[in-house]
Amino acid sequence: MGEVRVTIPAERLEAFRMAAISEVKFSAGWVADMQRALAERYVKEGGKLEPNDLGDLRSSSCGLMQDVNLLEQLAAAPNEGPVEVRGEDQALAHVAEAMADKVCAPVVAQEVNCSPIERQHVGKIHEALDGVRWAADLAARMHAELEGQHDDARGRTRRLGTRVRRCCQRCEGSASRDSEARASHAARAARG
Repeated sequence: MGEVRVTIPAERLEAFRMAAISEVKFSAGWVADMQRALAERYVKEGGKLEPNDLGDLRSSSCGLMQDVNLLEQLAAAPNEGPVEVRGEDQALAHVAEAMADKVCAPVVAQEVNCSPIERQHVGKIHEALDGVRWAADLAARMHAELEGQHDDARGRTRRLGTRVRRCCQRCEGSASRDSEARASHAARAARG
């Protein structure tokens, strides 16, 4: 994940704020669910927890804080003119998805459900569709950046795996076939 800057056009600001509120609510619910599950596991295991038991709660809490930080910027922003916000690319992607799905798409559905569709509905439909398009483009851009980061990490992992395999292949003919020797060689290969 990485921090990015995004400019929210004035005509999208209110919908983006509403989406950020929706994401904070969703993330807070997720944190509460993780906390409940952790408490149940704690009781079930007789007061014992493993360090990695906290991973989901930590991750969910981090996501909530990212959403809150983004909402804080949006709440402080003026209502006129474009607004630049900074946030984690994943948090921005989720808010953009919420804007498309939970804020703009329901407006489209409501307006096209009116019968007959009159001129007053068409303007709202077009505006909401433009919001869906803008939010979908932003979400796709953020996800593409995330994928690029994952591709970079996968490339590093592949290179590390290749070095480990080469090191272990050199050891194949030697007497160091036991797992301890392989682990030592793998650690040396990983260091460089």
